[in-house]
Amino acid sequence: MANPQCEKGFIRISNELLNATIIRGFSKRQIVIILFIWRLSYGFNSKETKPLKFSDFTVCGVGKGHIKKELEELERINVLIWNRELKIFSINKDFDTWLLKQEPSRGDNLKKLIKQQLNKSGRYQ
Repeated sequence: MANPQCEKGFIRISNELLNATIIRGFSKRQIVIILFIWRLSYGFNSKETKPLKFSDFTVCGVGKGHIKKELEELERINVLIWNRELKIFSINKDFDTWLLKQEPSRGDNLKKLIKQQLNKSGRYQ
């Protein structure tokens, strides 16, 4: 039986950044790439990954034929910071500069759900 514990490591991501990611219209491939980059950067208390090869991204289930295209798209919409020379990746935390539109209803609905959870738990997380 799995028994995950924060003492064995965790990723610190601000609620604001996570919320902004949730309410955007990212594809499944884009989401797993973002999570993968967060794991290999924030998961080691770093803003960026160590050098990665395209083939490393197959770990998150993105096929070899789609990796470069998805990375280029994430870079184009200002979500991904990609140092091509060093093969280092990071996620742009300034989500206000992301070019991927958010649906206002998604943001409103998420705020309502967070408020409901806050009222139930009595604490903000």
